[in-house]
Amino acid sequence: MGVSFNDNDIHAGRVAILSTNPETNFTGALNPGTVANENITGLIGNRAIIQGVSIQSAEQIDWKVMFWSKDIFDDPVQATDSYIGSHRFGTPQAVDRIAAANQYRQNVDDLNLLYQDDDGSNELHVGIQNLNASGAGGTKSAGTPGFVKLTFKYEPR
Repeated sequence: MGVSFNDNDIHAGRVAILSTNPETNFTGALNPGTVANENITGLIGNRAIIQGVSIQSAEQIDWKVMFWSKDIFDDPVQATDSYIGSHRFGTPQAVDRIAAANQYRQNVDDLNLLYQDDDGSNELHVGIQNLNASGAGGTKSAGTPGFVKLTFKYEPR
């Protein structure tokens, strides 16, 4: 679910917000090293500058967020792979929680990633990769215990 503006509000310098839904996006378990991809609807247009990303996570996971231009995501054929860029948040610490409780919160505000949705679907094609080490505490849990929410701050182009 995202915040939308009417067509008269869309111009250079306008910032929009698009968020994932933790009840429907990234809900499965995720082992270390693996990736979960989602198509997030609600992007205003098919081109944007992704200025920033915030992540809220129930578990202490070392996350990398990846951006793709198509919903085929990580195609093994180099000529058709749609990778655009990524950001690694690193393992959250106690200071990334409020009063050392509830979810971990991290953000980056200077991403400035040029994004183009080559599907023309007005979707943000994103993936999260679990970079935790294998072993106890390394796997993201399924469902509510392992919820993840991403919020993207972007400028429609």
